Amino acid sequence: MSDFFYAWLRPILNQRYPEEFKPINCVGIADRIHGNGDPQSLSHFCNGLTKVFSECKRVLKDSGIMALTFHHRREEPWLALSEALIQAGFTIVQVIPVRSEGRSGFHSAPGNLKWDVVFVCRPSTSNVRAHQGKGLDVEHTLEKWKKDLMELDGSPSEDDWHSLELAIKCMARHMTSIKNENVGVIQWQESHQKV
Repeated sequence: MSDFFYAWLRPILNQRYPEEFKPINCVGIADRIHGNGDPQSLSHFCNGLTKVFSECKRVLKDSGIMALTFHHRREEPWLALSEALIQAGFTIVQVIPVRSEGRSGFHSAPGNLKWDVVFVCRPSTSNVRAHQGKGLDVEHTLEKWKKDLMELDGSPSEDDWHSLELAIKCMARHMTSIKNENVGVIQWQESHQKV
């Protein structure tokens, strides 16, 4: 469990306990925790996620579902997530916005993301891929989410909307990549403005 909290605790504890405070098996964290668009950090993140998702697929029944939550301000981690799912043999079949943070505590400060998306994934098969081949209208989906969520108490902030839009784009790119050839995350990052 300490590996999970490593990214948050490291800036505080690394100075005080440099030798003792190291992750045991934290495949998704590079030396530069946030990466800041660095291709090596992005590849490390994508490769780590691919290993985790590949193991999930190995133990999952063919008819099973894998669900995960994610949010991020930048597009590159979303691309890495989508590429890792493809490389591990998963297809995103649904994406659902969900308020993941309460109204008190650390994450309630202005600017912090309070909404995640839940990705529902199935092992890739021709039937699943054919269902996804219909494509996804990013703008229509985002407008539908806005209509549904704006009426809620604690509706998404502008920062949350940006993250949610990136989630929809992630799913759209995922579907495009599955219909065509799989594309490496670094090449995908370089050409993402064309999608």
